[in-house]
Amino acid sequence: MRAQEFLLESKTASADTVWNYVKQIHPDDQQGGGFLERLIRQYPKYQLQTVPVSNLIIHDQESDDPDEEPEEDPYGRVQVVDPEYAGEISIHNIDRNPIVIDRDGHILDGNHRAWAAAELLGRDTIRAWVPVEQELNEIERAEPGLYTGGKEDLPVTVDTKNMRRIRPLPGESRFGYYVDGTVIYIVDPKKPREQREQPRDIVVAKLELERASGGLAQALPNLYQVETITVDEQYRRQGLARSLYGIALTILKYTLMAGSIQTTGGRRMWQMLHTIPGVEMFGVVDDYIINDKIAQAILKRGGRVIHQAPSKEIPGETDRVYAFPIRASSNEIVSQIRGLRVYDEMDDNGVSLIAKWTGR
Repeated sequence: MRAQEFLLESKTASADTVWNYVKQIHPDDQQGGGFLERLIRQYPKYQLQTVPVSNLIIHDQESDDPDEEPEEDPYGRVQVVDPEYAGEISIHNIDRNPIVIDRDGHILDGNHRAWAAAELLGRDTIRAWVPVEQELNEIERAEPGLYTGGKEDLPVTVDTKNMRRIRPLPGESRFGYYVDGTVIYIVDPKKPREQREQPRDIVVAKLELERASGGLAQALPNLYQVETITVDEQYRRQGLARSLYGIALTILKYTLMAGSIQTTGGRRMWQMLHTIPGVEMFGVVDDYIINDKIAQAILKRGGRVIHQAPSKEIPGETDRVYAFPIRASSNEIVSQIRGLRVYDEMDDNGVSLIAKWTGR
């Protein structure tokens, strides 16, 4: 079955399928250098919809209206509508070949079709492939130096209320900890007085979390996503970052989801968590970005569907989240499923890591 025929029978399609469809319309990438392909692939999945023409941004740098300034194209393209060419586009062609748009209504493919539908045919709507929104993001590798943390990011003073909440850190340690909302703090009551501006300036590390919501939170109770973790420079290399994760997992019994951006240290921390007895770790992936082959590979390798629910975006469809096996490589966690990555330089894909305490 040709890509165009398949798409017309589908409500959703992956970026690969939409790109193959666009290539059939334009055998050569008219933008050159694979630019059009990159525009299409910036979103992992699309949904076929009938959209109002008024919601579209139809670029024409040679508009006949001298008072109308063309809106700047966010992708740096210079787009000119050729009325003669647009006039040759048939009604059948417009109906048979849906346009492709981004989340803001900018047309990725089909500018002439959209212009012909609006200006020549007087249509109010047109069929379009629209990006599907996602809950998860693939974990992005932070650029070196993007976040260094340290004392400047810590609220060093503990207020009176939280002074009463301080508990000893498990093990033979001089440190204590307390929890305020979704933030875990480690304190050093024996911090040298010359390093304090006030007597209660004893905070030396913190882990900020955010309570997760949505379908994944229903499947994994007490799910929190890591926002930031930082340790005072003078207290680094003493295991305090590991202790913060340990408090969240073993004392508070939180299930943790990796932050959407991780530094090199953050990736090493999750690699370390994978080695701790009693901590279960696995990857999660939204079915928006995987094909049937990868889904079957996940199930064959011991993965499972951990959440499914009727789609809010696509009536009659079911959204699923898969748990997949991972392993530790030399410097970070990697997927055991061929074709499915945990980390990438971009964060437009639905993948993350989960760590939970089982005690086994």
